[in-house]
Amino acid sequence: MLKTSNIYETRNADLATFLVFEGITLIDCQLVDPDRNIVKIRFLDEKKNCLDLERVFLNSDFKRFRDINKWILKKVHEVIRSK
Repeated sequence: MLKTSNIYETRNADLATFLVFEGITLIDCQLVDPDRNIVKIRFLDEKKNCLDLERVFLNSDFKRFRDINKWILKKVHEVIRSK
């Protein structure tokens, strides 16, 4: 599918962090579902490379690190809550 918009959207905060790190301009964050606290993060995709960067992120050591970090933090919080 050919992307025609200069706006790239995601709900993934880790991916958004990666895009900012890669120099992509953050436009804004919008609350899409207040009941479930779902936020959409929008970027200016001038070079139309955000989809490629998303693929890079999904296969990166950064993503694997974040996944493991979240898992560890979940375990830490479980221990703290069990006191």
